[in-house]
Amino acid sequence: MGIETLACPECSAGAKMGLPQSATVKSVTTERREKPDAERVKVRATACPNDHRFFVTFEF
Repeated sequence: MGIETLACPECSAGAKMGLPQSATVKSVTTERREKPDAERVKVRATACPNDHRFFVTFEF
């Protein structure tokens, strides 16, 4: 598993998130997306240091 630094879509602060080594980030958004239709696509919730909650969609 690798650690990625993602920019918060609300304030641009960096937030660290563990992702599989082969993961490709597809989107970072404040809106929760519907459940992905592909088996290798996941959506995870996280928050930035300023407590803004956001969702990361990635494929692995």
